[in-house]
Amino acid sequence: MSNLTALILEDAFLIAYEAEQALLELGATSVIILQDLVEALESLNRADPFDFAVLDLSLGDGNSIEFAKQIKERGIPFVFTSGYAKPDEVAREFPDVPYLEKPYHFDRLKQVVSEMLQKRS
Repeated sequence: MSNLTALILEDAFLIAYEAEQALLELGATSVIILQDLVEALESLNRADPFDFAVLDLSLGDGNSIEFAKQIKERGIPFVFTSGYAKPDEVAREFPDVPYLEKPYHFDRLKQVVSEMLQKRS
């Protein structure tokens, strides 16, 4: 996972911080934490792209489905996280995307991200 940048889209600071630590332990070179959809959508126009993402499905300003569609089109792998069961829309639109229900163990996050990135290479 060296030389990879992760994006975490999560509106709960403590969860974002712990996920960041897990991804750094896994070997991510850097981690970008964003807390809302506006920031996330703006991040797609930046010159410094990210290599994979961990997306909280439900945010204070909406859900991350549209953002997920955009990064999927760009070939950027991602994982959904949520405090709720997997919605039908997510199951239909993203059948192969990992989905972690909160609270999840950060070892599980590391395992899912590692498997996701192995499939990519």
